[in-house]
Amino acid sequence: MTDQNKGQLKFYKGSGALQCRVIPPRFTDKGFLDKEGALLLEAAPSSGKQQWDWSKKVTFAVGVADIAAVFNNNEKVDIFHSADSVPKKLIVEPGQQSGWFLTLAAGQKESRLSVRVPLTDGEWEILKSVMKTLVPTRCGLT
Repeated sequence: MTDQNKGQLKFYKGSGALQCRVIPPRFTDKGFLDKEGALLLEAAPSSGKQQWDWSKKVTFAVGVADIAAVFNNNEKVDIFHSADSVPKKLIVEPGQQSGWFLTLAAGQKESRLSVRVPLTDGEWEILKSVMKTLVPTRCGLT
């Protein structure tokens, strides 16, 4: 495993791929929390059989408040961010019979990019477990 891939959780599916990595918290020179960390989600659409177009990726930083929203609802979760005047959306919704769908979208109208990645129930539980584990470390509590 290269340093670039160290600590990444990856789900590669036919319609899209999802990579997750931790953005560590920032501390002041006196050791106080300056900025909370986050879980960075990066999704890319499929561009063919087992190929994904990372030039069209959508990124979304999941913070502590977002994680709370995920755990507050067992149904559809719809989270909106507007960083640097670019609207971004993360939608997590259950499949009709099983599994889950993660949709990451960024931009408006003609410039809007959207990627939908299916996850099995087990994969969604793993991703939620990672989120739950990250809360104390992303807030600087450990």
